[in-house]
Amino acid sequence: MTTSGDLEEFHYYVQCHEAIQVVCDQAVLPCAENVIKDWHTTKQIILHTTNLKVTLQPCLRPTQCSTRITDNKRRRQSHDCPVYPPPCKNCSQWCHAIETLFWTNRYPKKDARVTWRNINPSRLFHDYVEFAKAFAVSLPPGQSPTCFGDFDPASILKVMMKFGECHLNNPANHDVINKVYQARNNLCHKRIADNLKVTKPTRNGYFDDIFNLVELLEKIHPQHFTTAQADDIRCKLQHIKTLAVTQEMEERATRPLTAEMKQWMQQVVKDSEDELKEVMSKERKVLQDTMSDCTDAQTRTLQDTIGGQTRHQTMTLQDTYRDQARQQTDILTSQIDTIREQVTDCTEGQTRRLQDTIRGQTRQQTTTLQDTYRDHTRQQVDTLTGQIDKGHLQAEEKAQERQKELQKELEELPARIAETREKGNNNDS
Repeated sequence: MTTSGDLEEFHYYVQCHEAIQVVCDQAVLPCAENVIKDWHTTKQIILHTTNLKVTLQPCLRPTQCSTRITDNKRRRQSHDCPVYPPPCKNCSQWCHAIETLFWTNRYPKKDARVTWRNINPSRLFHDYVEFAKAFAVSLPPGQSPTCFGDFDPASILKVMMKFGECHLNNPANHDVINKVYQARNNLCHKRIADNLKVTKPTRNGYFDDIFNLVELLEKIHPQHFTTAQADDIRCKLQHIKTLAVTQEMEERATRPLTAEMKQWMQQVVKDSEDELKEVMSKERKVLQDTMSDCTDAQTRTLQDTIGGQTRHQTMTLQDTYRDQARQQTDILTSQIDTIREQVTDCTEGQTRRLQDTIRGQTRQQTTTLQDTYRDHTRQQVDTLTGQIDKGHLQAEEKAQERQKELQKELEELPARIAETREKGNNNDS
């Protein structure tokens, strides 16, 4: 629920925004434009007679000269760069001249660095607006002003701060412009909840900075900003400060916030999507690792169990075989002893025949026992093999069930993302 205090703070916000817009349109812009235009006109002079001073000249090769210069290092390369070819000699001279005028805020001018992505070096001689764009580093991507009226307040204030002749290279003058620039950023580059809460002391401080800027421009640029113009703007500013907020003022003040909030909401949605994808990726990895660990552990358990059972059963069969063999050996030994007693009186030939018969029976019985042991062992191995296969099937079934659950969560992911986007769009509206 909106209170009277909230409405008052909103009115203060609109008043400050409107005041900065008026000063930039009617004071800052004409001063910066005329100062830059005069400097540019002076540098445009071309030698026609020996009585005229030679200054900066147009591009020597407009169709081949580089239109994108990213930094000084590439611009000053001694060899040809296929991606970023160096500009021609005359364009390089314009670039050096711009860096000479670049205000470095109390730092040596040798440290000046201009962002060249906004300008076309081959147009520097022909268009002073192109030259001014070198200082407007805060231009949004894709914007290409064709006149000074196309610059927004932040860009035109940045041009005035960076172009040393606009404030006569005086740190105190630079600070006066910078305070208005910072006030404009505080109003337009924060979230809407903060923008709409401008207290009365804050409003008064912003207006003091704006009045100081008007006084400064009247003092240092009287040829471009007369006393009459300054008085007229002071009256307008005082009227804005005391006037009730109109719908037109409100729309003009909040229009920049719409784009800011839309961009902010898009970033929130993107961050939510990235966070959700990261969480799902981590969960998927944890589940895969868990499933792999469970499968490996179950396999090792089954192998150990089967190995233990196999060893136990093998030992049991060996013991059983040994007992049976001993029993059969004892029986055979007893029979042999009996036979030996019975054949004591038999001839040597009969003895040999009896011995052969006994040996044949012994071999047959031994072979029968071995076959029985082998068959029993095969049955035990087949049983254990079936248990292993069953264990593997159970592990695979559990893995497939977990994979289906993961697939289902991935299928639900677009719906969750769409729901997040819908919430963001509702907040935007």
